[in-house]
Amino acid sequence: MSEPIDASGIEDKPQPYTFEEVSKAFTNYLEQERPGLKRFYRWEEKTEDEFDQYLRDPVTRGLAMTRQLMDHGCPRGVAMELSLLALYDLVVLIDNSRSMGAADNGSSAETLRDILKAASTVYSFAHKEGITAVRFLNTSNTYFNVVPGKIRALMHRIVFAGLAIIGTKLQDRVLVNHVTPDMARPLLVIVVIGEIEGEVQGLWDAIADQALALKEQYGDHGPQAVAYQFAKIGNHRATKDLVECLAGDNILGPYIHYMAGDEHRLGNLMEDMWRILPKLLLGAISDYWDKEADTYVTLQNRDERLAPLSHDDGGDGGERDPKEDDSSEDE
Repeated sequence: MSEPIDASGIEDKPQPYTFEEVSKAFTNYLEQERPGLKRFYRWEEKTEDEFDQYLRDPVTRGLAMTRQLMDHGCPRGVAMELSLLALYDLVVLIDNSRSMGAADNGSSAETLRDILKAASTVYSFAHKEGITAVRFLNTSNTYFNVVPGKIRALMHRIVFAGLAIIGTKLQDRVLVNHVTPDMARPLLVIVVIGEIEGEVQGLWDAIADQALALKEQYGDHGPQAVAYQFAKIGNHRATKDLVECLAGDNILGPYIHYMAGDEHRLGNLMEDMWRILPKLLLGAISDYWDKEADTYVTLQNRDERLAPLSHDDGGDGGERDPKEDDSSEDE
């Protein structure tokens, strides 16, 4: 008779989510947190057929995303939270000013690379085509459908020059091109910024004007269609003060989140991905990650708006190791 197997060191694999669980999570999110996004999914006229046509696709992609994330070591509950990205287009605006290139003795470029690699990896779990677009403050070249394999070529082609004058560039590079009457999904804009060197009022005006236009067209919740995440690299007090002011504003604040690299360890992103990356990708689109969650928060006590979190919030962070390619697209 064989001896019994010692299973004390074997951890149970987290139970995968079902289509119904992800569907309920998305429905609760649209009803309770972001009612302004209902128009993208024909909410008011929703019948079973309408649901099949407009929400089944993002739920299906969100479900696949949760499973891939858990396969890569992401905690189960965080995987559900990150699946909200299936509802959004993602555009990244990069500060390629001279000061950004020189910040922290050049290590800012490494942090930027890690941000793009991690964001494109996770986002492509829900959108196989990758990040919708990556644009730059001071050059007109644009990369569309950015998957992890494009990051190396993208980084090689970045030219760090000029000043970080952000307001007009946010308007001209991102909002004019991606916030349109026929936009298919709401938009998450991640602005990776170093030292803002001018046009402070222009930044405020660009966000305020866009929010006002959406409110006039779609009602009080209209501005929820565009969310802004500012990720600061380096120690620049003026940048911190400005973006904190925007994020704390009673009118614009609900659409803006600020993440300081020095406070939230963006430089250690790849070593601690599943604690840091959700703050970067969800801070602007999730009330929980905006107001409650910190980089090292214990997640078991969060509210149950989306789905119960498992208690196995350990697990090693990880990223895909795709075959790199040098493909890129210019505008």
